[in-house]
Amino acid sequence: MTTSYFQTANELKQKGQFSEALAYYYQAIEQNPKFHLYHHSLGETLAKLGRFEEAIASFQKAIGISPNGSSYYGMAQSYTQLGNIDRANLAYYRAIELNPNWGVVLVKQGGLDRVIACFDSVLQREPDQAMVYYDFSRYLAEKDLMDDAIALFQKAPQFSYNQELNNKRDREKFPGTVSIYEILWKNLNQLGKIDDISESIPTKAEAEAYFEKNSNYTIIDINNLTESHQNLLNEYGISLANLQLIKKDDLNLEEIYINSFNPTPKVKLSRKYIETVSELWSIYKNNACCKAMVETGCIYSVCPFSGKTVKSNQSFYVNYENWLLMHVYRFIGKEIFYLVIGNTCRGKICIYFPEKEIIIKFSPNWLVSNEIDKFINGLKFSLVSSYEKVKFYIENQLPKKLVCDIGFNKNFGHYYWNELSGILYLQSNDILEKIQKFLVGPKDFFNVEGVFPEIPSDKITKLANTDEVFQTILDNNYFAVQVNDLFLRQELADRVIQYSLKKCSENPDFLAEVERAKKHFPLLCIQIRSSRTWVSQVEGNANLIKKLAAEFPNLGVVFDGWGRREVEDALSESMIAQEKAVMEKIIAQTQPNIMTYYTIGKLMYEKVIFLNSIDLYLAPCGSGLTTVQWIGNKPGVLHGNTFFYDQVWAIECTKPSVRENLIPARWIPRDYIISKQQDNSSSDYDCDWSVIYKEIVKIVRELSPR
Repeated sequence: MTTSYFQTANELKQKGQFSEALAYYYQAIEQNPKFHLYHHSLGETLAKLGRFEEAIASFQKAIGISPNGSSYYGMAQSYTQLGNIDRANLAYYRAIELNPNWGVVLVKQGGLDRVIACFDSVLQREPDQAMVYYDFSRYLAEKDLMDDAIALFQKAPQFSYNQELNNKRDREKFPGTVSIYEILWKNLNQLGKIDDISESIPTKAEAEAYFEKNSNYTIIDINNLTESHQNLLNEYGISLANLQLIKKDDLNLEEIYINSFNPTPKVKLSRKYIETVSELWSIYKNNACCKAMVETGCIYSVCPFSGKTVKSNQSFYVNYENWLLMHVYRFIGKEIFYLVIGNTCRGKICIYFPEKEIIIKFSPNWLVSNEIDKFINGLKFSLVSSYEKVKFYIENQLPKKLVCDIGFNKNFGHYYWNELSGILYLQSNDILEKIQKFLVGPKDFFNVEGVFPEIPSDKITKLANTDEVFQTILDNNYFAVQVNDLFLRQELADRVIQYSLKKCSENPDFLAEVERAKKHFPLLCIQIRSSRTWVSQVEGNANLIKKLAAEFPNLGVVFDGWGRREVEDALSESMIAQEKAVMEKIIAQTQPNIMTYYTIGKLMYEKVIFLNSIDLYLAPCGSGLTTVQWIGNKPGVLHGNTFFYDQVWAIECTKPSVRENLIPARWIPRDYIISKQQDNSSSDYDCDWSVIYKEIVKIVRELSPR
């Protein structure tokens, strides 16, 4: 019955018979006063009759039942008709807050100035609320209203602050210094022309020793902002909203940045392939920022002080203790600042202000250690010890060549997951050809030009280490980027397998061995580690193999571990020797009739082909999963120390959210894991092999023999 009243009322309203419709809306509400749409529709009808105060009351009832943008927008229009602009602005603001599409409607009806007036009135130009302007700007850009997006973006409120107080604090923190190290560093970070220096330039070792001893930073964690740090930002005039904006990775935002510089025609970044990123990793992705760099040859941001859009083509490559590799981009805003972007999955790490010795940290501690100050020291001593080259690079007005680096991170898993997938990301967006050079390091576990034959050989420059990357960028006036993705597609695995098979075809004896191994069922891969180990792996694996062979007489075992690259590596040879020794101990404790094979010490492409032929695996948590799970996509059992069971990211990396159509790994229940040392990522542990056996048998029984 209630529905018929409502339907009749709507039909009358559509015919313009508003007075007649009222009676039916009232009857519908009497039957069901808790349905917000009845009150909203009544409000619309009352507004049509010019009864705006009654309309507002109806909209308020609808909102009280179910807050919605439509009712706020209708209420705003009624307040406007009554001349109550302040309340209209508040209602418009709430409508946009609940559904930004109402902001688009308002732009089209009243122009962008109406939206700006609404925001200004409600927020009273509070700098902390600038994100409202920024967020709605991104929405306008998404709706292809780029001119309006840029105009609103530039209207975002900013701090007004005491410049003299700001300067006084800087003078107190940096009294007149005479050290050549400070002179050089300050000289590289002043606005305007860089002064000439007559003194000798210190060596890298000398500069490192000085800055390690004398640097003193204020480190502010934007994810855990204290009141004192918030006050410090306010005193310096650094906008929290601007910092939050810099941290974001968003294609619409990048397009606002780029088009703020009035390119002709307007830039629309490629959207042929949009990355799929799990919620865990989404805040660390950097695809949009890197895509903008590749397509335009510059990196974009906003000045943390003024909120004005800035761009840079100055990049430095810095390595901290051979594991924390960073690209650092130098921006000129109200002050010079550096944006630090991590390789692999680290995204935007921090911003560093050299004039104030402040580091604003974006990344959480679990992703980047608390030693970020040592990394900034690395930036300092790298630039100071190469002062003349850096000075020339900064002042050089010639166009910089866009280069991409790959193969300098020692972790095989991150190489495949982030670096190779980043190249595929560019290829999928038809922008790979924009990279003018590839700086390829010794940890290019597969030849990138082999996996991606689209890359011409003359674009490849092989470099021995990260110091060479740093110098090569300066010497050749390069602008460097590393594009990383956080989701693995089947296409990447197919490319790696195809390349590996091509390489292995040069060794028919090896392929014949693989074919012999494939005649076994089940063909089980057992991975061995020489660090962070299952302490009973010799006895445990031997017992496991013997019991499996008793139940599955055609069992074959492939021992996997450290592999070789085509470049000699002393560390690899040492690890291979250790793991082969463990393998031999295991084999010595099993029956001689059990057929065993090994990929320990094999070339990486040989490992790919052999392990793509297995039926299942047993592996410790680590980068060894790359071949058996991320590339081969085989079922298997995982174990590790309890540290990894407590890390959401470790579990996430073995789930379909990280790889297309991934077969999830089966973790041994934590209750069966015993850590042998203080629980950290390097701890050894023990595990009952019989529990592993039961999980392996479950998988084998689910498989069909080849």
